[in-house]
This record gives sequence, structure tokens and C-alpha cells, in this order.
Amino acid sequence: MTNQQIAAYPPDSPVHAFLSYWQSLQFQGWSGAVASFDPRYVHFVGEQTLVQAFEALAAYFRAAKPSIYTVTTLGHGLTEIRFEGTSAVARSLGPQSADLQHVHGVWRIEYDSILDQGFLASTEQTAQAIIDPAAQILSEKAIRAGQGAQHLQSAYLGTLVSTSPRAAIKRPSATSVNKSPGHR
Repeated sequence: MTNQQIAAYPPDSPVHAFLSYWQSLQFQGWSGAVASFDPRYVHFVGEQTLVQAFEALAAYFRAAKPSIYTVTTLGHGLTEIRFEGTSAVARSLGPQSADLQHVHGVWRIEYDSILDQGFLASTEQTAQAIIDPAAQILSEKAIRAGQGAQHLQSAYLGTLVSTSPRAAIKRPSATSVNKSPGHR
């Protein structure tokens, strides 16, 4: 992501915020990436856990650029961005989505689906290092730990449903307005 690509979107838009976040990830600017999240999210999952998820996906973030398919306003300041990381050298991780909440004039990430894979991988690695660092394959216990961590974001979103206007939001059908990459 270049500054010019990010500047193609208005500075106060959710897409600008999302692409700035992605640029932080590409340059392994973990503190900038963490700052892109809602502070409640960071508190819930833990800053170290979040950074470990970024680190687990570092090679992917360096090589891939998000191609944005849709930007959908869901109401109550919440916007969903559907995208896929594309690259000539990195394999795609498939279609992804991110939810950004507009609070006090700032867009903050509340969910990034790609991080489920980062939480899984980093937790498996950490657990395996404790269980048997010399093992050539992951143990069942490390796999179960990773599978549990993969649901951190869902657990966080569950806390929001009961405490925020998010509960009143009805997801739109698949007929949301398409936004092609490079268009506002």
C-alpha cells in the first residue's frame, strides 16, 4: 500500500482507515496497527495476543494488497468492508471482511476476519513451544488451543451485542452497493 493509494479515499472514510491499518501491517508497524483497533477490542484480546497474530501473518501482509469488493454501511456508525488480499507471490487467504466503527470522529476496527487465522497460528505455535518445542508436528493439545483462540473475535463481538447499538443492526442482504478498488 502506498500513501498515494490510501489518499485516493477521503481521510475521514472507513476505507482510508482500513488501508492505513493494512499499510502499518505491511511495514510491521505493530503499534500503528494496534492503534487502529477499538481500545475495548485490544483490552479484550490483549495487546500481546493481537501483536502475535500480526506476527503470525507478517509474510502475508508484506506481500498482499487488499482488493476491496464492497463497503456497506450497516448503521449506528458501523461499516463492513469486504476484501481479499491479492498478490503475485502470496497465496490468497480467500474473501475476508472487516468491521469498522465510527466513534468520536475516528474509525476503529472492531473485527478483521483474517486475524482469526493469525490467532489460531500464533496460539498453536506458543502452545507447542511449551508442550514440546522439538516436535516436528503440532500436538493435539496445541491444535485445540489454536482452535479456541480462533474464536476470540467472535467472543468479543458477543460482548458488544449486549452492550451497544450493534444489537439493533440488521445485516443487509447480498445486494449491498459494490465499490470497486480505486473508486469512492
